[in-house]
Amino acid sequence: MTSSESSTAPDFRALLCVNGAEEHIQLCLLAAADPARGGEAYHLLHFEEHAIAGRANPVLVPAMQRVLQQCAIPLELGALGVACVRGPGSFTGLRLTLSACLGLAEALDLPLAGMDYLPLAASAALSRMDDDVQSGSLFIASHARRRQIYCQGFSIPGGEPLTRPDVLALEEVPAFIAAHPGPHYLAGTGLERNKAPLGALLADAGLTISALTPEQCRPAAATFLAAAPSLSFSRRPIEPLYLRGSDAEENLPSIAALRGLSVDEAESKIRRARSNSA
Repeated sequence: MTSSESSTAPDFRALLCVNGAEEHIQLCLLAAADPARGGEAYHLLHFEEHAIAGRANPVLVPAMQRVLQQCAIPLELGALGVACVRGPGSFTGLRLTLSACLGLAEALDLPLAGMDYLPLAASAALSRMDDDVQSGSLFIASHARRRQIYCQGFSIPGGEPLTRPDVLALEEVPAFIAAHPGPHYLAGTGLERNKAPLGALLADAGLTISALTPEQCRPAAATFLAAAPSLSFSRRPIEPLYLRGSDAEENLPSIAALRGLSVDEAESKIRRARSNSA
């Protein structure tokens, strides 16, 4: 898919953006500016997404390879930049995408940039809202775990962050929203998976919320195109944005007990494994 959409670009010839924060793998390939031809902007070369349902591993790397080959992007020094969503989101999806992007960058000495998921989702939602919506607060609520969401607030229409990203229990959401000016809009998989309990909590707090669908806040090609100019690149690994401990970490006592280990013994084994893999 090609497009005439464009935005300001840095100095490499193409930028691959990768997102695995939720239930889709998204790949967006942008062609960078060509100063020799008077170019000043990124242009969209290709965008695709795959519903993965927890099975990103067999999809991700082959899709990355195919997209780069089909678009004739040479894998050589200076040809490609790589940007990857760093969270918050699915631990499995984030670890796979961050690892795949790091492996590609390490092998070819490519620059890396991290992207935060909730601002991307907010940008997508704002671009799909009716033009007559000119004030209020938008809250992106993505699924974290049972009765927990990742949440961040943004101004309407500009999309400036009103809060930092946070992980909230459902019971904390009404106060989080009420602290910011209305009208209030809420979108994301965290809302979709908790409609009944969250709706009851918001009603009890006397809050009227306009709900958007998860599809309305799913990043699209234009979302990555708009985000590209503000990215900061380096040769360092992208730092993941984890707002809570993983299920394995939080359940370590029970997992250790099943293996006949104390918590201290299990933590010692984890430290040794991390040290050996460094």
